[in-house]
Amino acid sequence: MGSQAVAWKSGDAYEEMLGTLYDYWACWTICAIADLSVADHLAGGSLTADEVAARGGSAADPTLRLLRAGVAVGVLTEEADGRFGSTPLLDTLRSDNPRSLRPIVLSQMGSWLPWGGFAAGIRKGKTAFNEAAGKNIFEYLAEHPDEAELFSGGMASMTAVSGPAIADVIDTSGVQCAVDVGGEIGRASCRERG
Repeated sequence: MGSQAVAWKSGDAYEEMLGTLYDYWACWTICAIADLSVADHLAGGSLTADEVAARGGSAADPTLRLLRAGVAVGVLTEEADGRFGSTPLLDTLRSDNPRSLRPIVLSQMGSWLPWGGFAAGIRKGKTAFNEAAGKNIFEYLAEHPDEAELFSGGMASMTAVSGPAIADVIDTSGVQCAVDVGGEIGRASCRERG
């Protein structure tokens, strides 16, 4: 899936702004697809919207609309017989994928409070999360273990995807082992240089 905004690069500022808004809607479409585990349901092959709805515990008609939105943003295919299939982009959301991006999608889009307090935080010179939640992120996560698990999984998935590329550009001349401890759960990666 390319950015929807790219398709709107017509030179017209209004069309480009609409394209940016469409990207926002695409993100929420992907979040709903991740939340309903559509990638896992389609791992074994194409399914109808009714079959996806039955497996995901969702209503059939809205599921059909969601799947068609998924086609529009490039994460699904729709076959002539009305069945929906996976794409390599959707496969990044499979829960059995060690590099799954599902946790980061759910933690950043599903219930991520800071966006609601973003502008207010800027006005007041405060951290958006603290403004939205009334406490720092780690205090909040300590009180919300389900969200803490998503956050930790999201950090781990970002590290799994981006970590090797980041390690390649950091000058570690003379360093035998560099350790990045992060992701809230203390996962560490070590990359030896020869």
